[in-house]
Amino acid sequence: MKEYKVICIDMFQTLVNIESRVEYIWKRILEEDYNEELRDKYVQTVRIKIVDKFHVSESTSTKFKSLKEIFLRVLRTFLKKTK
Repeated sequence: MKEYKVICIDMFQTLVNIESRVEYIWKRILEEDYNEELRDKYVQTVRIKIVDKFHVSESTSTKFKSLKEIFLRVLRTFLKKTK
């Protein structure tokens, strides 16, 4: 049986209040590099570079794009800049 890992994006937080899960999420991402200072830095960076840009660019778009298209583009740019 295959194992699946899923990222669920609930933009309106109707399923989960993401703020209550920040520590858990970033501990899984950062693993042994985790600390509160680094977590807070990345949380802020993601908000500014990804979430805010998403709302600005996609709210004015007239062409339909899937979430996969949107986030792949935004994350590629983000990861290239932040290495």
